[in-house]
Amino acid sequence: MIRTSQPRIKITLIKTIRRRNGLSERYEGAGKTIDLEQLLDDNSSVTVNKNIDQAFGYFSIRLANKAIQPEPGGFQDSLYGWIEPMDAIEIRMGRDIHLKGRTADKLPIVMRGFISSIRRSMSMSADGRPIRQVIIEGQDYGKLLNIIQIFYQKAYGLGKDLLTAFKLTSNHDVRATTFTTAGFVQEILTKVVNPHLKGLQEASLLDVKPSILPDTAGVRDGIIAPFGFQSFEGTLWEMLRVWTDRYWNEVFIEDREDGVYLVCRQMPYRDLNGKPIDGAPDPGTVGVAYEHVKDLHIGRTDRNIANYYWVDAPRANMIDNATVQMQAYAVEDNNFIPDYPNARVALYGYRKLHVQTEQGESVPDLDEARHAEVSKADDDWVFQRLKRLMAQNRDNVLYEEGSATVRGDDALKPGRYLRFRMGSRESGYDAEYYCTGVTHEYLPYRSWVTRVELIRGNGYLARSEMAGSPYLAERGRGAYE
Repeated sequence: MIRTSQPRIKITLIKTIRRRNGLSERYEGAGKTIDLEQLLDDNSSVTVNKNIDQAFGYFSIRLANKAIQPEPGGFQDSLYGWIEPMDAIEIRMGRDIHLKGRTADKLPIVMRGFISSIRRSMSMSADGRPIRQVIIEGQDYGKLLNIIQIFYQKAYGLGKDLLTAFKLTSNHDVRATTFTTAGFVQEILTKVVNPHLKGLQEASLLDVKPSILPDTAGVRDGIIAPFGFQSFEGTLWEMLRVWTDRYWNEVFIEDREDGVYLVCRQMPYRDLNGKPIDGAPDPGTVGVAYEHVKDLHIGRTDRNIANYYWVDAPRANMIDNATVQMQAYAVEDNNFIPDYPNARVALYGYRKLHVQTEQGESVPDLDEARHAEVSKADDDWVFQRLKRLMAQNRDNVLYEEGSATVRGDDALKPGRYLRFRMGSRESGYDAEYYCTGVTHEYLPYRSWVTRVELIRGNGYLARSEMAGSPYLAERGRGAYE
C-alpha cells in the first residue's frame, strides 16, 4: 500500500502600510488581514528559508493574479494593488494535522516576517495558456536587525552629543554600563529594536505581541564592557554578532507559537562521544525516518582542520597584541597541538585558527593597585576561550557535513540536531547532524519537501564502530519496507 499524507498551508497578510495619493501611511480601518490561501493554484509555490548563520530568514510566494475585495464595499484589484513593502506576513504549515489533534486554523508556525518586494509576472505556458502571477518576497524579523542601523552622522543635524565617549547612550539610551551577554541582548531589544517594531505595528491585527523576545537561557559567562560598543556603527545584526562573541555563541531569530525570539546561546556542539562541549546546551533532536529521505549528500574534508589557535582580546589587553604574541612563545603548549591525532602537523601541516573575543572576565581600569589582579583575570578568560575553541575544532576532520532533502516537516528547524536512520531498521545505524539551515518548498496540490543543511555529523564514526559491514547495513530495503 502506498502511504499518502495531507499537507496544509495557511498564509496571512497583515496590512501595516497603505498608500493614498502616492504617499505611504499607516494602515487604518477594516480589512487589515487577507487570507492568501485563496490565491494558491497549480502554478503557485511557497519557499521559506531560515539559516542560523545568516542575518535573516527569507520567503518567496507565487500567487495567482486574481481580483480580490478585502474591504467590504471596496473596489476589486489584484494583490499587486493591495500589498505594500513592510506589510507583515505569517506562514504556517502542517502535515496530517488530524493525527496531531490540530485544526486547519491552528497549523504550526513556520515564519513571521515583512514583505520587501512585490512583482507581477505574465507569461504563456507550453500549451498556450496565459499564466499571470503576483510574486511577493521578504524576510523574517531579522530584517529589522539589518534595516535599523546605528550611525552618528545624522546626529549632527539633530544637535545630539557626539563628543562623549558613550555615543550609544547619548543617542539611543543604551546604558553605559557593564553587561552580561544576556543583559546586552535584552538591552538592545528593549531600547532599540522593540520601540521601532511597536511604532510600525501598533495599529495592525497581529496574533502576537509586536516585539522580539530574548531567549538567552543557553548563554553563560562573558562580560561586555561599555568602552567598545558605545562607538560601534553598523547594523544591529553586526553589533549582536560581534559583541556576543560569534565564535563561541550563536545568535538567530526563531519563530514560536507565542512570539518571535532572538536566541543567543553557547554553540551547542558535541564531542566525538556525543557529549556537550564545555557545558553546551542541548538544543533538542528530531528524528528523520529512513523512508522520508529523498536524497542525502554528506562528506568529510580537511578544510577546517586547525592545530594552532590564537584568540585576540583587544578589550582586555593592557599591552599591544604584538607583545602578547611574543610572550606566547613561552607557553606555546597552550596554543599548539602538533601531535593531536586528528590535527597532527605531520599529516596535515600547520593550520592556524585566529579569532577575536570582544568580551572579558572583568573590566580593566587605571588603578595601579588592581593592575595585576585584572591582568590575571583577563589571562584566565582568554585561556578559557582558547580551550573551548580547541575543543570545538580539533576533531573537524572526522565530522561530516552536507545536505539532505526530506519529506516536508514543520518540526525541522535550524538550531537542532537531526537523527537520520542509515539503512534498514534492523541492521542500520543512527547518525546525528547539527542543522544550520532549513528550506521548505511547498507546491500546492503537488508536494512539500524540506531541504536541510548539516554540519558536525557523526555518521562516519557510527559506521566505523559497526561490527559488520557498514556498506551492507546502509543498503536498506526502500521506502515501503
